Amino acid sequence: MIKLIGFDVDNTLCELNSKMKDSTLEYLHKIRERGIKIAFISGKPAIYLCGFVRQLGLSDIPVIGENGAEVYYDANVPPNKTLNLAEGRSYYLHEIKNILSKEFGDSIWYQPNRVNVTCFFRQDDVKMRIRETLEMLFTLKEYNSNLEFYEHVDCFDIVIKGITKGSGIKALCAHENISLDELLTVGDSKNDFSMFDVSKISIGINLYEEYDVDYRFDDIDSALIYILDNITAW
Repeated sequence: MIKLIGFDVDNTLCELNSKMKDSTLEYLHKIRERGIKIAFISGKPAIYLCGFVRQLGLSDIPVIGENGAEVYYDANVPPNKTLNLAEGRSYYLHEIKNILSKEFGDSIWYQPNRVNVTCFFRQDDVKMRIRETLEMLFTLKEYNSNLEFYEHVDCFDIVIKGITKGSGIKALCAHENISLDELLTVGDSKNDFSMFDVSKISIGINLYEEYDVDYRFDDIDSALIYILDNITAW
């Protein structure tokens, strides 16, 4: 039986820079009423997620920020327990950030992460130039061996290799004594693949990349209704 559902946030639970729909929140509460734990997982900092979920009345749920680098076992401030999976491994991230800052200056903006580098751009031509710069840098062994990057609609995430949403949710499952065979994950893009890989059931929302998820839906509410209808069968 599924005991934990991990949800990506942006473009999964809600559209980018938009509030969660009331109907979506209602379905999440119904899932919790069935005794199923939920967690929110995002490229956003964990402290940002804390504020987000408290506004939804979900302060007791765990949040995983920065694509798995930070795990907060609840969304209180301060949280009762945290885990930093990237501690002591951020040297090359600092180098990448310095290179991007010198190259692009005020045409980019950095999300205030504690670990990873998330670089937002304002124009499409800047996006193309950032991509070219990162692809060039990642031909170098020191970066290719230690880091990886994800391209999104509005930003790039540069992260420590091996620290992913998948490793973050695995750490949470270990803490909660939940088997990966009792895990379901829901996401919309490439940086969610790592959590799809470790979960028994994977659900894609408007997933345009090729990936063998178990189920695909065009919107989150349809997926949540399906989950509620089938949770006991899984």
